[in-house]
Amino acid sequence: MEDSFVGRTERPFWGAPLVALILLLCAVIALMHALAEADPVVLLAAIAVGWTAIHTLKSEGIAIDFARGRYQAYGQYAGLRFGKWAPLPPVTNVVLFTVKQKVKTSRGWTTTAYTVTTYRLTLYNPATDVALVVNDTLSKTEAFEKAERLARRLNMQLEVEIEA
Repeated sequence: MEDSFVGRTERPFWGAPLVALILLLCAVIALMHALAEADPVVLLAAIAVGWTAIHTLKSEGIAIDFARGRYQAYGQYAGLRFGKWAPLPPVTNVVLFTVKQKVKTSRGWTTTAYTVTTYRLTLYNPATDVALVVNDTLSKTEAFEKAERLARRLNMQLEVEIEA
């Protein structure tokens, strides 16, 4: 059996890597200019733009180590993972449900608003009201695959509460 599980939070903005790449390029150019001209204002601007680029590439998730009975809620910045391990709380249910998010995008003078359906996978204990969000995804297929795998691994019934 598998001894680990990794889930993540998927954001409904596909352009983040492209924006981060552009920001990083601008930061490198500004940094080179600041070092060449010894300009502290441009240096601070380059650092701020670089920091923004790194946060644009941020992702969140959770890793579960079944062998040791622990989990890690982590933040991942440009490929580097940070987070503390904690004991896995006692859970009794694996629950998959939908979350509706309203998203607005602006292009010039027009603003478009739409609703995005995210599939959220949680480990839950109704007796203690402990809920551990394990995975958020935009893909229904991926959500069901991960939910079934996790329910099988924990030997629990999968509860599905998906709106039509």
